[in-house]
Amino acid sequence: MNLAELRQAATRCWYVVLAGSLCMVALILISLQVVPVSYETKAEVLLLPPQTTTGPGGNPYLSLSGLQSTADVVSRSVMGDELASSAAVSDHFVVETDRTTSGPLLLVTVTDSIPQRANQTLDFVVRKIPETLAGLQAASSVKPAFWITAEVITSQRVPTALHKNQVRAAIVAGVVGVVGTMAAVALVDRLLLLRRRRRSAYDGAGGGLPDRRSSARQVVSEQDDVFLSALSDQAAGDLRIAVDKDPAGARAG
Repeated sequence: MNLAELRQAATRCWYVVLAGSLCMVALILISLQVVPVSYETKAEVLLLPPQTTTGPGGNPYLSLSGLQSTADVVSRSVMGDELASSAAVSDHFVVETDRTTSGPLLLVTVTDSIPQRANQTLDFVVRKIPETLAGLQAASSVKPAFWITAEVITSQRVPTALHKNQVRAAIVAGVVGVVGTMAAVALVDRLLLLRRRRRSAYDGAGGGLPDRRSSARQVVSEQDDVFLSALSDQAAGDLRIAVDKDPAGARAG
């Protein structure tokens, strides 16, 4: 069925299109209710060189080169299984180096369906970054005076509502509704067309119900006439036989 035929079928089966449209709207509303809104919050953490590198009163922001590899190591460590399995942390968080800058900047992104839990997870991960950094340096027997430190640059306190998942679910529901409506229109129109063809063939063969009944009565009437004629012939034959056997008795009778 091409597009033109489908359009004609939709015109003929407008009630199917109406029912399908209502079902599609219901599916979209249900998908918006089932799929929750996601909330996203972010924080940026900068790695700073030790004071022994900058010197007393030196500016640490002028000595950020060479800490990019350290930021990569810290991000991988924070995203390790030990932290991800913690009961206080949501599974939807990412710690990665910010590739848009050349400095050792860690970007923490948390996504959750509950804004309060997103904030709690963000605070937990941000606290974990200096702890992880200190643990790595202590494991390498680095003296505290030479430790690299971490400083929070920005922290988003109000999560941003994300409706991407809801929009995707609504689009899928709409596509399912449109395809289902088109399939229903094609099926119903085909069934109606077959029914119309059968009725036309039945009427063309003279197969009306009253005509059938009349034909049946005519056949029964003809059978009755044949039966009565046979009975009359049999009775006449019996009478001839009786006359031949007893002519006198037949006359007296």
